[in-house]
Amino acid sequence: MWQNCLIACSGENTSSSQRQTHNVNPNDQALINQMLHNLQQWTWGFLAIQVVMVIAGGWVIYMFYARLRDIADELRKIRVRYEMEQDQAARARTQTTAASSVGNPVSDDARYMPKK
Repeated sequence: MWQNCLIACSGENTSSSQRQTHNVNPNDQALINQMLHNLQQWTWGFLAIQVVMVIAGGWVIYMFYARLRDIADELRKIRVRYEMEQDQAARARTQTTAASSVGNPVSDDARYMPKK
């Protein structure tokens, strides 16, 4: 396509005496305008494709972040549930230990027990 413009603008078809350096043949100017118009259309097309790709990439990153946030929320719930179970198990152990230590004054807590 550019070769056609270069051949048409080079002046091979016309003599050099008829052509001045700054004047362009109307046919050549029309060809140049058409090529620049096509180039502009391609540029806008590529720009539109790039905008769509950026929006799609942003959406993918957002969805990945949302999924990570959901996973973190599930892990937080599991951790809270685990801590609650551990607290309940620790309370149950201390209650059984306290009940057994009342009858056994030899344990470590005997000095803190009331004297009989």
